[in-house]
Amino acid sequence: MPLTNLAMNALPDSIQTLAEVIGESAALTLVRAWPPTTSSTTGRHRVIVYVPSTLPDQHRLIDILGLEMAQRLVAHFGGELLFLASCFAASAHERREQIARAVASGMPREHVAQEFGVSQTTIKRAVRGARSTPVPAVHPALLKGYARA
Repeated sequence: MPLTNLAMNALPDSIQTLAEVIGESAALTLVRAWPPTTSSTTGRHRVIVYVPSTLPDQHRLIDILGLEMAQRLVAHFGGELLFLASCFAASAHERREQIARAVASGMPREHVAQEFGVSQTTIKRAVRGARSTPVPAVHPALLKGYARA
């Protein structure tokens, strides 16, 4: 599943490799759902995932990714340990973009603040940071319960 150059550049290399197989959204979902391990020597957070060579009927990967994505993961990485970067920076970047898209779509800033649990200052920073790139339409799931007058 090819990613746009912009999306690829925002992700760590280990997540880019994973995203090429299961997609950006599924890769980020896996990293967020799997508990990170902290290195005793460097203090860095990593996500370490063992991908079985055969997928049992009930497995945590299926619970997190769904059967189809879990099968893709097993077909490509079966029997391997994946050492994945924690995606804190990429997640923050993605969240800022979602906030900017919501504001650009016309959602009131007060509603955006409630939906994302952020302050008005965070919204201003997200909008200011997004001005240099074109803002696509906001995903309908972000507008849950909001109807424009």
